[in-house]
Amino acid sequence: MSEANFASSHQRRQEVTGRTEFKFEIGHIAVSDRVLHMMQDSEGFDDFVWESFARHFICDWGDLPSDEKELNDENLEAGGQLFSQYKHSEYGELGILTEEDRSKTVVGFADEWIV
Repeated sequence: MSEANFASSHQRRQEVTGRTEFKFEIGHIAVSDRVLHMMQDSEGFDDFVWESFARHFICDWGDLPSDEKELNDENLEAGGQLFSQYKHSEYGELGILTEEDRSKTVVGFADEWIV
């Protein structure tokens, strides 16, 4: 994963969500090499990534089964990991994980996640 430490990540969250307050911190942002290359090379893909981040930031867990969404809601209160997944007909499935300690948020394609 490539580390992307956006000094103004809070400002970027405000831009993509239109909100000024959030229920959790995101820490550093790490992006898989494949996602990073596609953001640079595929017009429109970066919009999908930022839209997915925006949904994650506002606790819209995307295309997960309801029991996994409920687990995220519990982890939001208890301090556990937060995982969301977003499907796109052209680009596939993107997963976003915020670490339990909120020090890092990682984004990668679903087939890059080691379960």
